[in-house]
Amino acid sequence: MTLDTVFWIASCTKLITSIARMQLVEQSKLALDDAKLVEKIVPELKDVKVIDNGKLVAKEVITLRMLFAHTTGFGCSFFDARLRDFGRFIGYDEFMCEGDVKHAAGEPT
Repeated sequence: MTLDTVFWIASCTKLITSIARMQLVEQSKLALDDAKLVEKIVPELKDVKVIDNGKLVAKEVITLRMLFAHTTGFGCSFFDARLRDFGRFIGYDEFMCEGDVKHAAGEPT
């Protein structure tokens, strides 16, 4: 190992961003329940739709608290048969996004 050795830290960045996020909350520079802030930072999440009884409906709001707690309604088709079946019906495959948030955020959750 040398000083320029590269490591893949993957999800370890969640710890660093969580600490930074909570410091910003303590300093009143960030509000966890401010949906307008989410729309400003990630405008693609403004009009996200969710599947409700087999139909697409608009999600009311998404807050930073929801994003950090994984309660926004997003899901993975390989964990949820309803998402898998709905995605197949409309020709959507979540693995075709290749990390493009604009594409992924526009798909049902």
